[in-house]
Amino acid sequence: MSGDARISGRITITPPVTWGEIHDKPWATGQDRSYPDVVVELDTTEVNTPTGVVKHMSGVAIVPTGHETNGYELLDEVRRIVVAFGTTSDGTARTFAGFLHVVWGGGQEVYRVVVQDGRAGVARPRMVWPDGARDEDAVA
Repeated sequence: MSGDARISGRITITPPVTWGEIHDKPWATGQDRSYPDVVVELDTTEVNTPTGVVKHMSGVAIVPTGHETNGYELLDEVRRIVVAFGTTSDGTARTFAGFLHVVWGGGQEVYRVVVQDGRAGVARPRMVWPDGARDEDAVA
Protein backbone atom coordinates (compact mmCIF):
# COMPACT_ATOMS: atom_id res chain seq x y z
CA MET A 1 0.00 0.00 0.00
CA SER A 2 1.56 3.27 -1.02
CA GLY A 3 1.28 6.47 0.93
CA ASP A 4 -0.32 9.09 -1.23
CA ALA A 5 -1.87 11.30 1.45
CA ARG A 6 -0.01 14.01 3.35
CA ILE A 7 -1.59 14.81 6.71
CA SER A 8 -0.57 17.77 8.87
CA GLY A 9 -2.02 19.86 11.68
CA ARG A 10 -3.45 19.00 15.08
CA ILE A 11 -6.73 18.88 16.93
CA THR A 12 -6.30 19.89 20.57
CA ILE A 13 -8.24 18.20 23.36
CA THR A 14 -9.47 20.26 26.34
CA PRO A 15 -9.43 19.20 29.09
CA PRO A 16 -6.68 16.68 28.32
CA VAL A 17 -7.37 12.95 28.37
CA THR A 18 -6.06 11.41 31.59
CA TRP A 19 -3.57 8.56 31.59
CA GLY A 20 -6.18 6.37 33.23
CA GLU A 21 -8.49 6.89 30.26
CA ILE A 22 -5.91 6.40 27.52
CA HIS A 23 -3.12 4.08 28.72
CA ASP A 24 -4.66 0.92 27.26
CA LYS A 25 -5.87 2.44 23.98
CA PRO A 26 -3.95 2.03 20.70
CA TRP A 27 -3.90 5.79 20.09
CA ALA A 28 -1.69 6.40 23.11
CA THR A 29 1.44 4.95 21.59
CA GLY A 30 0.88 4.67 17.87
CA GLN A 31 2.31 1.16 17.96
CA ASP A 32 -0.95 -0.42 16.76
CA ARG A 33 -0.73 -0.26 12.97
CA SER A 34 -4.49 -0.78 12.67
CA TYR A 35 -4.65 2.99 13.36
CA PRO A 36 -1.96 4.22 10.94
CA ASP A 37 -3.06 7.82 10.44
CA VAL A 38 -3.37 9.49 13.85
CA VAL A 39 -2.41 9.12 17.50
CA VAL A 40 -3.16 11.08 20.64
CA GLU A 41 -0.13 13.20 21.49
CA LEU A 42 0.98 12.67 25.07
CA ASP A 43 2.23 15.49 27.25
CA THR A 44 4.62 14.32 29.96
CA THR A 45 5.34 16.39 33.05
CA GLU A 46 7.88 15.28 35.64
CA VAL A 47 7.51 16.33 39.27
CA ASN A 48 10.24 15.86 41.86
CA THR A 49 8.92 14.44 45.14
CA PRO A 50 10.66 13.31 48.31
CA THR A 51 10.29 9.70 47.15
CA GLY A 52 11.44 10.25 43.55
CA VAL A 53 10.32 11.62 40.20
CA VAL A 54 6.66 11.21 39.32
CA LYS A 55 5.59 11.36 35.67
CA HIS A 56 2.18 12.75 34.80
CA MET A 57 1.02 11.88 31.27
CA SER A 58 -2.08 13.15 29.50
CA GLY A 59 -3.44 13.22 25.96
CA VAL A 60 -3.49 16.77 24.61
CA ALA A 61 -4.08 16.53 20.84
CA ILE A 62 -4.92 14.31 17.88
CA VAL A 63 -1.90 14.41 15.55
CA PRO A 64 -0.73 12.57 12.42
CA THR A 65 1.57 9.60 13.01
CA GLY A 66 3.92 10.62 10.24
CA HIS A 67 3.74 7.09 8.83
CA GLU A 68 3.25 6.65 5.11
CA THR A 69 -0.48 6.31 4.55
CA ASN A 70 -3.24 6.41 1.99
CA GLY A 71 -5.47 8.24 4.50
CA TYR A 72 -8.56 6.18 3.69
CA GLU A 73 -9.41 5.59 7.36
CA LEU A 74 -8.45 9.03 8.70
CA LEU A 75 -11.97 10.35 9.29
CA ASP A 76 -13.09 7.09 10.93
CA GLU A 77 -10.01 7.10 13.19
CA VAL A 78 -10.68 10.67 14.34
CA ARG A 79 -14.34 9.79 14.93
CA ARG A 80 -13.36 6.82 17.11
CA ILE A 81 -11.06 9.02 19.20
CA VAL A 82 -13.74 11.71 19.61
CA VAL A 83 -16.32 9.12 20.67
CA ALA A 84 -13.89 7.43 23.07
CA PHE A 85 -12.77 10.66 24.74
CA GLY A 86 -15.64 13.08 24.12
CA THR A 87 -16.46 13.35 27.80
CA THR A 88 -14.41 13.17 30.98
CA SER A 89 -15.00 10.52 33.63
CA ASP A 90 -17.29 12.96 35.48
CA GLY A 91 -19.39 13.63 32.34
CA THR A 92 -17.91 17.00 31.35
CA ALA A 93 -17.80 17.48 27.57
CA ARG A 94 -14.34 17.87 26.05
CA THR A 95 -13.60 20.49 23.40
CA PHE A 96 -11.74 19.54 20.24
CA ALA A 97 -10.23 22.52 18.37
CA GLY A 98 -8.13 22.79 15.23
CA PHE A 99 -7.96 20.60 12.15
CA LEU A 100 -5.98 18.01 10.24
CA HIS A 101 -5.08 19.22 6.74
CA VAL A 102 -5.10 16.46 4.10
CA VAL A 103 -3.55 16.62 0.61
CA TRP A 104 -4.11 13.63 -1.67
CA GLY A 105 -2.46 12.75 -4.94
CA GLY A 106 -0.01 15.64 -5.05
CA GLY A 107 -2.71 18.24 -4.49
CA GLN A 108 -5.53 16.80 -6.61
CA GLU A 109 -7.75 16.71 -3.52
CA VAL A 110 -7.46 18.92 -0.45
CA TYR A 111 -9.67 18.96 2.63
CA ARG A 112 -9.63 19.27 6.42
CA VAL A 113 -10.86 16.94 9.12
CA VAL A 114 -12.51 19.04 11.84
CA VAL A 115 -14.53 18.41 15.00
CA GLN A 116 -17.64 20.53 15.51
CA ASP A 117 -20.20 20.03 18.26
CA GLY A 118 -18.51 16.80 19.30
CA ARG A 119 -18.64 15.24 15.81
CA ALA A 120 -15.80 14.71 13.35
CA GLY A 121 -16.39 15.65 9.73
CA VAL A 122 -14.78 16.92 6.55
CA ALA A 123 -14.51 20.56 5.47
CA ARG A 124 -13.80 21.08 1.77
CA PRO A 125 -12.44 24.28 0.24
CA ARG A 126 -14.70 26.40 -1.96
CA MET A 127 -13.57 28.17 -5.07
CA VAL A 128 -14.30 31.88 -5.39
CA TRP A 129 -13.61 33.53 -8.76
CA PRO A 130 -12.04 37.02 -9.00
CA ASP A 131 -15.47 38.51 -9.78
CA GLY A 132 -16.78 37.11 -6.47
CA ALA A 133 -18.79 34.27 -8.00
CA ARG A 134 -18.55 30.97 -6.17
CA ASP A 135 -17.85 27.65 -7.84
CA GLU A 136 -21.35 26.38 -6.93
CA ASP A 137 -22.86 29.39 -8.76
CA ALA A 138 -21.42 28.24 -12.09
CA VAL A 139 -23.86 27.49 -14.89
CA ALA A 140 -23.31 24.18 -16.66
